[in-house]
Amino acid sequence: MLHSLRAFTSRIWPRLGLLALQELDERVLSFLKLAGKGADKNKASEDGFTPLIRASFANHVEVVRLLIDAGADKDSVTRDHLGLSALHFAAVNNYVGTARLLVEAGADQSVQSSHEDRTALDLAVLQGHTEIVELLSI
Repeated sequence: MLHSLRAFTSRIWPRLGLLALQELDERVLSFLKLAGKGADKNKASEDGFTPLIRASFANHVEVVRLLIDAGADKDSVTRDHLGLSALHFAAVNNYVGTARLLVEAGADQSVQSSHEDRTALDLAVLQGHTEIVELLSI
C-alpha cells in the first residue's frame, strides 16, 4: 500500500511520464493523488466506473497495475445498462497487456455483462480479438 503522497509520486511519475498523466481521466488521477491518504480504491462514479475500470477502459496498464497492487476490486462492474468489468473493457478493445495483467491478478473471467450476459471471452470472440481469446481460453 502506498504510505505517502511523496512515495506515490516518486513511484508513478517515472512510470507514466508527463504526457500519459495529462491524458488520464481526471477521476483516476484524483484517486491516484489521494491513494497515499487512504482514498477508497473502489469508489465508483455515478455510472459505476471505479478507478480500475476507468484505467482499463483507457488502457493505462501501469495505472491498472498500481490499482491492483493497492487492492482494487478486479471484478466490479459498471452500473450502467451494460454492466462491464475492467476485463470486459480490455477484451472488447483488444488491450492485451491490460487483459493479461487482470487475468494474472486473478480477475474473475466468468463475470457476465448486464447486457446479454456476456463474459470477456464472449466479447473478444465477437470482436475477433484472437490474442485475447487465446489468453482467456487458457
